[in-house]
Amino acid sequence: MPPENDLPDGIHFGLDEDLYHELPMISAHDVKQLLISGPDYCEHSHMNTEPDEEPEEDTFHRILGRAYHTRILEGSESFAARFADKFECPKDALDTNDELKDELRKRDLAVGGNKKDLIARLLADDPRTKIKAVLEADYLKQHDGKDFLDHKYIRRIHRAAAMIECHPGIRKCFLGGFPEVTVIWTSDGVRRRARLDYLKPAAITDLKSFANKFGKPVNEAITLAFANAKHHIQAEYYTDAAHAAVGHAKDGKITVHSGAAPTKEWLDLLASRQGDHEFFFVFQKTDGAPVARHKSFQCPGMRGAARRQINEAIATYKQFIEVFGNDTPWVDITELEDFHDEDFPPWAA
Repeated sequence: MPPENDLPDGIHFGLDEDLYHELPMISAHDVKQLLISGPDYCEHSHMNTEPDEEPEEDTFHRILGRAYHTRILEGSESFAARFADKFECPKDALDTNDELKDELRKRDLAVGGNKKDLIARLLADDPRTKIKAVLEADYLKQHDGKDFLDHKYIRRIHRAAAMIECHPGIRKCFLGGFPEVTVIWTSDGVRRRARLDYLKPAAITDLKSFANKFGKPVNEAITLAFANAKHHIQAEYYTDAAHAAVGHAKDGKITVHSGAAPTKEWLDLLASRQGDHEFFFVFQKTDGAPVARHKSFQCPGMRGAARRQINEAIATYKQFIEVFGNDTPWVDITELEDFHDEDFPPWAA
């Protein structure tokens, strides 16, 4: 078995998300970076061995996004195994040294020593004594390895999941398949990767969030969010991944890293798929009511544009790899260009 950061082509079930993001292969996100510039891709790729430290706010939003995906794609049991409420201390629990000493005096016990001594003396007298440090340590031990979120976020995550689970149409988008399926394949000499939110033998579902800070009608807000994020590129790229997955299923290139394994019947259905997978987006609003709507993505014009953009990005990748390789920072070597009057918007003058 090759090292985890150099997995073989195939379908990978239950691959750790952090390991997935370390894979040195082109993803849909990488395509979008390459469309900006070669150096932008290099900056955000595995080739940058000393990336800028992620801001705390970005780290929090990444964890929060992972929590939403876990609850909606994998269910409440998986969510409870990975996330928990932040510890909240009971109001009547003792905390400061002064509070501990006051309680000791009430029991006619000695008040000397450090905080650890004070706590030990109180617990020896009555193991039921509520002490913040003890309660918090027990709580953290009980939830070891989990990410902690404020209760308000966990409450909203469950509300968001209910919006999907109670919708007769949307709920079907997350039935009959597997969540967070990684597909690795090689096309035109370039190794590629995709992590499909939910894969069925004949369909892909991609879960997206959107904000509506300008108070637009929901469908209009979804369309604007779609266009701004260039989700059409991801849909076309994931369609390529699904085609690769069909071939992998035929060839038996299946690896189960954790969780449930697909049945032979399920893999046979995938292997027999003809043509493109159906593609569904599920959009959920992050502000106000967590409204969820699902959209089937056909749009031959948008998909054609995505195909051209993917080809352009791969061509850029190949060009920079040929010039700079994997071990040298990529430099934009575009030659001198002229500005033209028509390049500027009317308001600039």
